[in-house]
Amino acid sequence: EATLEVHGISATVNFSFDQQLLVQNLALQ
Repeated sequence: EATLEVHGISATVNFSFDQQLLVQNLALQ
């Protein structure tokens, strides 16, 4: 169960990181 929590946290971090990159790309255009 602890492993699932870690995977969930990393997935959330990766998602928010992708969102930041998307916003930066839109701002650069």
